[in-house]
Amino acid sequence: MVDLGKVRNGEIKDLARANLRGVDLHGVDLRGADLYGADLSGANLHDADLSGVDLHGANLCDAYLHNADLHGADLRGANLCGATLCDCNLDGTLITYQHRTIKVKFEEVKS
Repeated sequence: MVDLGKVRNGEIKDLARANLRGVDLHGVDLRGADLYGADLSGANLHDADLSGVDLHGANLCDAYLHNADLHGADLRGANLCGATLCDCNLDGTLITYQHRTIKVKFEEVKS
């Protein structure tokens, strides 16, 4: 079992394959953490700092990432079905699209 207190305090950065389904990680600082293959489905990551995080193959289905910082994160193969990604920093994020890896670069994006 993952000690969420230590996760929230930034003491734990190796969360590969961790079960964090539905966990409230609002505002948590996980910069550079290893979340490879982690289950974050339904998790609250509002205002979280996920910059440089390895989320390769992670399950983010229905996760709430409003205003999250994902710059430089690795989202290749991640499940983002139903995830809320509004007002996120996605600059330099790696994602997979139609079996190709692309690096996201946003310049003056307006809604």
